[in-house]
Amino acid sequence: NKAGNDLPFVRKIPENVDIFLNYADEDDKQDRKIIVYGAGVVGKFVLKELLKRGLRDRIDCVAVTYYDNDWRESNGIPVKMINEVTDKTDLVLISTIPQYHSEIQETLHDKGFRDIVKLGE
Repeated sequence: NKAGNDLPFVRKIPENVDIFLNYADEDDKQDRKIIVYGAGVVGKFVLKELLKRGLRDRIDCVAVTYYDNDWRESNGIPVKMINEVTDKTDLVLISTIPQYHSEIQETLHDKGFRDIVKLGE
């Protein structure tokens, strides 16, 4: 079962969010907003972890490649299609299961984003 294979990764999300925040809090990055890329199980979990740490004001949006349902916000944070995101200096945290990370990173890079972090790496 596919979800089962990703369980260890899901269990490490809180720890991996902390690792990302160590990076995001470096001096040259402190003023930059965060985009949570991914609105699935992993993305929702990551968003909750960031909100738990009091970072609501730092989160620009949850980004998706395309809308696959009709919700446009998650926990009060807007959900946007990646093509609608204009600030390419935001820190993008790829928040999906690892098998999609490389493909998403390539897409984001092609769209002009330069500071892309894969959750757990």
